[in-house]
Amino acid sequence: MSLDYSQEKAYKTLITLGSMEAELGERLQAACLEGFLTLADQARSDAAPFSAGLASEIVALEEDLTRTQSSDGQGSLQATISQMELSEQDAAATRMIGLCVEVMQMQGPHSWQLGEGR
Repeated sequence: MSLDYSQEKAYKTLITLGSMEAELGERLQAACLEGFLTLADQARSDAAPFSAGLASEIVALEEDLTRTQSSDGQGSLQATISQMELSEQDAAATRMIGLCVEVMQMQGPHSWQLGEGR
């Protein structure tokens, strides 16, 4: 998948995480579903537009957010986030923001410059 597509998903993740009116856990879950899980799928592919280090950090965060198996029909993402303390949710959101900003600042045909848009 292309760098442009990855940057779009990173942007959607950040917008969802930062602008949704909900508790942090709900925003974290929505941000994952809106774009971050797609970035994790891309990071696992052989054609990932990321460095190996960035790809492994993205996958590690996705694994941290889906580590709990659901016992009542919830998805593993929802089950994990609902069991996290607020400080853990905050740390995960901070990691997600950093990773998404890194994806958005990668150089490509339509590179993002933080503060300037595309």
